[in-house]
Amino acid sequence: DARLEQITPLGSHLAKLPVHVRLGKMLIFGALFKVLDKVLTIVASLTAKSVFSTNIEHAQQASVAHKTFLHHSSDFLTICNVWEAYTSALEISASNARKFCTKHYLNRTAFVEISDMRRQFFDLLQSIGFIDSSSLASLDKLPSSAYNKYAPIEEAVSSVITAGLYPNVAHC
Repeated sequence: DARLEQITPLGSHLAKLPVHVRLGKMLIFGALFKVLDKVLTIVASLTAKSVFSTNIEHAQQASVAHKTFLHHSSDFLTICNVWEAYTSALEISASNARKFCTKHYLNRTAFVEISDMRRQFFDLLQSIGFIDSSSLASLDKLPSSAYNKYAPIEEAVSSVITAGLYPNVAHC
């Protein structure tokens, strides 16, 4: 039956994104539910190498340093904490960001990848109409924009992640 094979409106938008469906849903829902900055970071981190360096010689020190960023209930929000700390260090200088990564046993190359992927995802969402370029032309302006209005509400961010990962979600 032809009616059963029609693509849903969400499916038609997802088809325009060159990412896994689950990641695409997170990106679209992140824009719709106004938690886009954190969702861009989470989705980008899922496509990049881990930001946490695993240095066998200094495993215990690395573990202690990594706990600095720990979120009490979400690995995804832990990644957001690390990203926010890294970008704060980077705002001072590239040298400061390198020192920050060394001090906290973090993979600077992964941060560069995440930054690049965030830009690409932002551009993709603009190209398919989920970000209005007349109201938000630059990724730099995202944290204070309307597309990030509910980012401080952890439940909103967690809901978008869950919606994107559904049905592959388990509660422990």
